[in-house]
Amino acid sequence: MDTNVIHKIAGVIEAAGRQVNKRKPGDWVTVTFVGGCRNCPQHISGNHPVCDSQFQPGFTHWGSFAEYVFVDNADINLVSLPNSLDYVTAANLGCRFVTSYRQSLIRGRS
Repeated sequence: MDTNVIHKIAGVIEAAGRQVNKRKPGDWVTVTFVGGCRNCPQHISGNHPVCDSQFQPGFTHWGSFAEYVFVDNADINLVSLPNSLDYVTAANLGCRFVTSYRQSLIRGRS
């Protein structure tokens, strides 16, 4: 098994909890590689990649080989995608581009 792909996820939301406001069933999304808790000082300051309670799909939680994946704090850890993307391209965006984007924001603030 190529372990490089177990953390790259894209898919359609099947269900959303009551605390999820920005996402809904049917949305096409990818998951950030480093998911945050929304509560620790690092996360609150916008430093999501160094969140004290981070999770990483495929490493600390179920990854892309699971039929369904639960994502905590979906409003901040999911990224909406255009429907025109194929699964492979979409899954790669969560790891490569969303992580880089968040890091660029952090560096831009310093």
